[in-house]
Amino acid sequence: MIWELLFIFLLIKPIPETIEVRITGQGACTDVMTYHTETIDFKDYVKGVLPAEWIRTWPEESLKAGAFAVRQFALVKNQSRGWLWDCNYDMVYDPSRRTPETDQAVNAIWDYVLVSDDGELQEVYFDDYPNACLSRGQTENCMSQWETKKDAELGMTWKEIILKYYDGELIWIPGVKRYYHFYWLER
Repeated sequence: MIWELLFIFLLIKPIPETIEVRITGQGACTDVMTYHTETIDFKDYVKGVLPAEWIRTWPEESLKAGAFAVRQFALVKNQSRGWLWDCNYDMVYDPSRRTPETDQAVNAIWDYVLVSDDGELQEVYFDDYPNACLSRGQTENCMSQWETKKDAELGMTWKEIILKYYDGELIWIPGVKRYYHFYWLER
C-alpha cells in the first residue's frame, strides 16, 4: 500500500477583507440596546478588539496568543452568522485602545488559521479565568486570558499556548485570503 500526500485544495470559504459589526458603543451588552451596523476592515477589527480583551502590557507571546484567539473567534462567528457585536455578546471592540504592541501582535499571527481534524475552522473560546470557561460549560477549546500571561512568562511561544488550549492544527498560509483542506488519499 502506498500513501501519497495529494494536495487537493478545496476552498471552504474566503477569509473576509471586511466584516459587519453591530455597534452599540457599550462594553457590556444588554437585552435592550440600540445599534447601527458598520462595515469594518477585518484586520482593523481584530486590532480594535485585542487591547479591549487582553491587557496591553502583557508579554508579547501572550498578546500574540490573544490576537490569534480573537481573530479565530471572529472568523468563525462571522462565517456562521454574518456579523459580530461590538460588546461582550461577542468581543468588546474599541479601536481607541489600540497600541503599537497590540497591532504588532495581530500582524504577527495574521497568516495562520487553526483547523480541526475534519478540516473545518476550529471554533475557539476565551475568558478571563479558567473557571469562567467552566461556568459557561466550556470544558474544551477555551483559553484563559490570565493563563496566557503565565504561559508566556514561563517562556512558551504563542503557538505553544494556542495548541495547549485548543484542539486542531495550526496552518500557515502566507498572505492568507482563503483557507484550504488537505487530504491524505490512499492509492
